[in-house]
Amino acid sequence: MNYASFIIVPSLVLLVSALGKLRRQASVVAAMRAVDVPDPWLPRLASVELAGASGLLLGLVYRPVGIAAGAGVFLYSCGAVVFHLRAKDRKGLIAPSALAVTALLATPLAVRNTLHPPHLDPRPSRTGIPCCSPPCPKPPSRLASEAAYVPTFR
Repeated sequence: MNYASFIIVPSLVLLVSALGKLRRQASVVAAMRAVDVPDPWLPRLASVELAGASGLLLGLVYRPVGIAAGAGVFLYSCGAVVFHLRAKDRKGLIAPSALAVTALLATPLAVRNTLHPPHLDPRPSRTGIPCCSPPCPKPPSRLASEAAYVPTFR
C-alpha cells in the first residue's frame, strides 16, 4: 500500500461523513445523539472533516499541509473515540478508531517523505523494474592535479 492510498481513503471517509452531517441524515443524527453530541455541533464537525479531507489531499502536492492535516485528523478521531467511550458505544468505535490509526500511520510517512523524498533509481533492478533507493551521494570534487590520475580497476 503506497502513501497516496493512506491519504485518499481517509479523505473519502471524511468527505462522506461530512456530507452525512451536513444533510442531517437520520442515521448520522441518531448516532450523534447516542453519544451526546449536540445538534448545533453537526455543521462545525462537518466543516472540520471537510478541512481535514481537503488538507490531506492538498498534502499530496505540498507535504507540510498534509502533515498538519494528518495531525488534525488524528486529534479529531481521538475526540470521537473519547465521545464513543464515554457513551459506552462500542459498536460506534470502529470507524473513528480506524481513521485515527490511518492518520497515525500516514502522518509519519508524510514526514519521512518530506525529509527524505523517495528517489527513483534510473538503473533497472534484476527484475527489470526500476527500484526505489536513496539518491547516490555526489562524488567528491577533484582538484585539477588529481583529475589526471584516474585509477582503473579490472
